[in-house]
Amino acid sequence: MSACSPSTESGPRAEAPAATPPPASAEPADAAGQDVEWRFYGGNLASQRYSPLAQIDATNAGQLKIAWRFNTGNFGPRPEARNETTPLVIDGVLYTQVGITRNVVALDAKSGELLWVWRPNDGEQRFAR
Repeated sequence: MSACSPSTESGPRAEAPAATPPPASAEPADAAGQDVEWRFYGGNLASQRYSPLAQIDATNAGQLKIAWRFNTGNFGPRPEARNETTPLVIDGVLYTQVGITRNVVALDAKSGELLWVWRPNDGEQRFAR
């Protein structure tokens, strides 16, 4: 669920355009106000990180407010390095990894309510220096 290793690629990278249209295989736009899911790392099998949602734009971005917060303090010490995960959203449930022991939590995506926790039984994992 997370990537913490430095890139081994070298040389210049091609930058993708900021807004590229999705391929025909992407999920349909949210025209009816339905939720769009994020079932794969990067959003889809091609990892495009594209969302067809259009509720947030330049005219209202400054008016956004936090919908909910989830306190991860009960899941052990924080990682000593920045550790970012890409949550998955399937059927209204947000799945993500928290804490240095790599706990997985399932949260109600609308309310942030904790639904369940899975704790691996392998202790703390530290990043190599």
